[in-house]
Amino acid sequence: MRPLRPTYSLTAAPPIVQAVAAQRIMGSTFRVYEATPGPVGFPVSAGVWTSRAVASMALALVLTIGILIARNQYFLYFGGLVVLALFIVAVRMIARARRAIGSGGYIAPAGSRVYLFDSGLVHSGLVRDGNCIARAFLWNEVSVSVSRTFNWTYYLVARPWTSMWTSVQLSSRDWDVMDFEELGRAIIEKVKAVQVPQVLAAVRRGQQVSFGQLTVDRRGLLSSDGLTRWDRIESVSRAGGDVVVWKVGRFSGLDEYPAVSNEFVLEAVANTLIREAAHRG
Repeated sequence: MRPLRPTYSLTAAPPIVQAVAAQRIMGSTFRVYEATPGPVGFPVSAGVWTSRAVASMALALVLTIGILIARNQYFLYFGGLVVLALFIVAVRMIARARRAIGSGGYIAPAGSRVYLFDSGLVHSGLVRDGNCIARAFLWNEVSVSVSRTFNWTYYLVARPWTSMWTSVQLSSRDWDVMDFEELGRAIIEKVKAVQVPQVLAAVRRGQQVSFGQLTVDRRGLLSSDGLTRWDRIESVSRAGGDVVVWKVGRFSGLDEYPAVSNEFVLEAVANTLIREAAHRG
């Protein structure tokens, strides 16, 4: 494993990053990671209009071929396949334009940067109306989730229960492999280091902490199926984006829960409470 990226002082960051980091009190030093241009890594000013133009042309061809089909029944089979293909292209390009607008600027974050501070990260390089913007995410307030396809890995960093403007998705297709792995590990470790002690302290005070489908309290794990006490759970793990709860005793077996928020924090908290329950006997 290669050494971590070097650490820089805040004054070495671009002014917009300095301003955001200072406003959110994120720390005085950082490490920086920069995305590499991907196959669709162009700014929203070009990307949205390109997507709209391609979508418009595809829809126009769909209409033209539809008229030909209506006038010539022998054209029906071949024309139907072409219409379907063009319609799919149009839908994909429209969706790409909507994602670019909704995410605040880039269809793929080519050239964007992630600055890792002690208290959070700043994601910059998004372009909206020709301006560079930066958004801050504090470790104590974010939810981190990981999803995988056949070729790519995605990290979604978000402030829960807020709009899509306060989330950023990092894709392995836009980063050097080793940089992306290092960045992903660093984000997860920092979030866990901050949030796991906070959640455990809240649970020990008698509070409940929600992770979407699952809720944790001092008694056990609550789901739509009811309460499973800690002494009835062998372990909690992650598999394929789901949280897996291994039960023991009369109702032994496993339950899988998809779409659990901050599954890394939940896994660490649950297994700590399971060990404490076993120690108490």
